[in-house]
Amino acid sequence: MRILIFVYLFISSFSFLLSEPSAEDYLKMGINEHDKGNYESALKFYNKVLETGELLEFVYYEKGMTYSVLGNHEKSLEMGDLLIENATRDEMEAMGYMLKGNALDNLGKPLEAIEEYREGIDETDFFMLHFNIGITYMRLDMDSLAAISLANAAKKNLLFSSSHYYLGIINYEGKQKAKSILSALFFLQLPQIAEDRKVMAYQNLLTSINIGVDRESSSAINVTLFTTDNSSQKFKTIDFLISLKAIDIDSSEVGLLPSERLKDYVETIVQTFEELDDDNFDLEVEQFLYDYYIKYFLEVREKGHFETLVHIACSVKEPESGQWVIDNRDKVRDYYKFFKNYFELE
Repeated sequence: MRILIFVYLFISSFSFLLSEPSAEDYLKMGINEHDKGNYESALKFYNKVLETGELLEFVYYEKGMTYSVLGNHEKSLEMGDLLIENATRDEMEAMGYMLKGNALDNLGKPLEAIEEYREGIDETDFFMLHFNIGITYMRLDMDSLAAISLANAAKKNLLFSSSHYYLGIINYEGKQKAKSILSALFFLQLPQIAEDRKVMAYQNLLTSINIGVDRESSSAINVTLFTTDNSSQKFKTIDFLISLKAIDIDSSEVGLLPSERLKDYVETIVQTFEELDDDNFDLEVEQFLYDYYIKYFLEVREKGHFETLVHIACSVKEPESGQWVIDNRDKVRDYYKFFKNYFELE
């Protein structure tokens, strides 16, 4: 959002050639003060903007954000209403609903926040509203609704990595092995991800593989499947096959590198889905996983990029994969070109 505002200011600002700062200048001063942590000073500059009667949608958004940081959520809620009233484009209107939803969440009114997000979705269908409502559902332990909302956010903006990250968290905490692996793998190959999230996603991916596998001894291994209403028989079958693959790899392929092990697990998932006669799923989230993750990974394998994908994912913690990525920059470059073309990204 800040990028949009700064681009606007860069294009339109000429104020310092004049004796009196313009609305654009006051807005920029306010943003700078906010970024320095001088929130009360920022509010004074924003009020100067309001005196001009210009840039109302921008200044109401910025005031709302500053009030939120100050913990004045009632005023942030008020700014959200004013932003919605004065918005000239869908994205800014959506920001108004986000201000209101966040404020209500912070005031301990999550159900009212959900109502605001839903109204905003009806009006604008902006991806961040889908994401925010998903996070609110997660806090309420309404994981099925949270997963649907996060999937919808991902559909609207595939490169917004947080949607995939939290979808993976839901699947991991729900002990849904295949779904957790797919979500984490897709997340890990996205560009510009925070390092701490990479580490967490990779650890969850590895842990997911052994969920429900209890090795009592070298000759006694128990496999437990965790049933849930949020998983179809197709995915339950895949989870069982992953458990068997984990046992097989541990017993017969001890020398495999982490990247080779992960490749085997993902191959098990995509090959099984490739053999399905029916690629329709009753559960909305599972249809998303198939359409956006599984079909993509199948194409990755078909085009010869599977090794690259796995090394990118493993490079966060595995030195040999990190070195492979460095030594094979051309393959990595080709992979991301393929990724961009497959999803028709600009």
